[in-house]
Amino acid sequence: MTYLANELRPKGDLLSEFKLLDKAALPNSIAAVGGQAPSARTKAGCPNYDECVYPAEDLTLVDQLGIAKFTWKAYMEGMVDPATGQPDNCVHPEPDTAANPATGGYSVTLNPFPYFHSLLDLGDCASNDVPLTELEKDLKKAKSTPSYSYISPNLCNVGISGQCPEGAPDGAAAADAFLATWVPKILASPAYEEDGLLIVTFGQVNGAAPVDPAAPAPAGDPLKVGTLLLSPFVTPGATDAVAYDPYSLLRSTEDLFGLTPIGKAAGKKVKSFGVTLRGGAESTAGD
Repeated sequence: MTYLANELRPKGDLLSEFKLLDKAALPNSIAAVGGQAPSARTKAGCPNYDECVYPAEDLTLVDQLGIAKFTWKAYMEGMVDPATGQPDNCVHPEPDTAANPATGGYSVTLNPFPYFHSLLDLGDCASNDVPLTELEKDLKKAKSTPSYSYISPNLCNVGISGQCPEGAPDGAAAADAFLATWVPKILASPAYEEDGLLIVTFGQVNGAAPVDPAAPAPAGDPLKVGTLLLSPFVTPGATDAVAYDPYSLLRSTEDLFGLTPIGKAAGKKVKSFGVTLRGGAESTAGD
């Protein structure tokens, strides 16, 4: 990932000990926005969608943001209505069915927001969980950029091997190309330049990566993926070796916005980088 390593790393603060809770994407993203612990169902990708939707009393970060009068949007690459093939909001399976994503396309398992009744029942997901194509327009002005944005690539660009078209960048190279396309647009946006924070993180382990039988076994914990913070308020090239995880990501975001921690993010052992960042600016928004 040459763009991430050579262009972005020197500009940001590396959370070198950031570690996932599970190899699968869904339990990590649900923990990062709702503070819910991984379950057998979420680890398996929720083969029966409606059995995995959390009840309305289980609030999320974006519920908290709405109550506090902040704005939010989730931007999902390739999200379309499966019946029409046209871009659509908050796309998820029908009850009693499983997600069957097209190779390399949008997958609801990369989108945690349709898994919460608190967002489905009152229409927040339908209004604010949108296709990635809307991001560039929203970035043009600070007032049209949400206070909090959650951005997810499709199955190809998230970095899963074997999901991209033949001859195109695949695996980590595809994820790097996605960053090289979108990060410059975010960093050049008025909202980011004013008081923004961009968090580049990984939500799953690439279990489909090809293995060279002649190569030595990879060293280290595959769940330790690292995370990079880019902001006018971080020290370029810095390294933070505190042990963080998706609960820390939620807790830190809540700290930045002055919100009360929810779910597992409220645990006494959960570490936060948000307090330090908030002290560096009068107001901080996540892009």
